[in-house]
Amino acid sequence: MFGSKNKRGDLITGVWAKIYDLGFVLTGLSAIHRRVLRLIELAPNQSLLDIGCGTGRVLKALAAKKIDGVSLAGIDPSPDMLDLAAKDSNLKLKIAYGSDLPFGNETFDWVISVLVAHHMPVDEKEKMVDETVRVLKPGGRFLVSDLGRPEGFFSRLLAAVSNHSYAKGNMEVMERKINERGLRLIRRDRSFGYIEYLLYEKPR
Repeated sequence: MFGSKNKRGDLITGVWAKIYDLGFVLTGLSAIHRRVLRLIELAPNQSLLDIGCGTGRVLKALAAKKIDGVSLAGIDPSPDMLDLAAKDSNLKLKIAYGSDLPFGNETFDWVISVLVAHHMPVDEKEKMVDETVRVLKPGGRFLVSDLGRPEGFFSRLLAAVSNHSYAKGNMEVMERKINERGLRLIRRDRSFGYIEYLLYEKPR
């Protein structure tokens, strides 16, 4: 997970890839994935792409629902993360960046991106949105969950100490670009005071 074409050092590899899921559990951030799963209404015979799927936590949870005919795909720039995602699964996985998706036009009913955009510079965030719109079918949905503007004292404190180089204005950039591409916002949620969830629909 993570990494941009301009900053490959952000890639999670080796031992860090192996303990990534444990870190999510210990910090309570696995609640973000649970919220994301509640927002995904995947119907039989639909297809979903997870941009920056990491170890495949969300994809494997969707696969466990055993929805008839569903196709689940994930991309990530980290081979080590994808090796873990491939373990005990039949997911369609590819090494790639969100700003350059290796799929044809109008391929997916759903595209999701969870805690990925804040690792990307503005130009790559915008390219990821363009690529998402390209591979999304008419009427398809795009769910993005990431670091937003912090609310409340502890959220602002956490945002101040984390100080990730690409996090400032993160969701504002995403929302502006998605609106420019004509997708319709159908739901907005927030958790932990700084994690935003935006669910969009592509016009038919």
